[in-house]
Amino acid sequence: MTTKRRVYFPKLKYPIVLSKHAELRMKQRAGLNTKKKRAEFMKKASKGVMTMSDIPRCNDEFSPFILYLRQVYKSVRKKNLFCMLYFYMKYILIVSVEGTVITFLTIDPQYEKMYNSIQKYNESLEFKEDQTLIHLDSNSSDSLNAETSG
Repeated sequence: MTTKRRVYFPKLKYPIVLSKHAELRMKQRAGLNTKKKRAEFMKKASKGVMTMSDIPRCNDEFSPFILYLRQVYKSVRKKNLFCMLYFYMKYILIVSVEGTVITFLTIDPQYEKMYNSIQKYNESLEFKEDQTLIHLDSNSSDSLNAETSG
């Protein structure tokens, strides 16, 4: 007997469930026609999904994209007050607080490559932070060695 593995998104404490409307939109907009393909997509999305707070605001390259997402979020909030907006690859997932995927939107074609550029930017920031931590650790160990020997 196999057990179902539940899919969770960040900042939600309930497992993700697809609504009928979301399933239809996934078929139309992403070509995910089978239940298995939709399940695989949701598993991958749960690992790589971004919220609006994950997008760096200090970089001017991302500011038009942030404005675009805010516009989408405002229009969604008119109909669904308690929802979260998630961004994965070239899709926007609107998820209720209870974990139900309400709808599935495609991103404007001019912003399709933003996901990869945001990921690269975030990875470069993490790499720089790791390098500074390593540098600080090596400096502190050098000072400890000097104190013990002298």
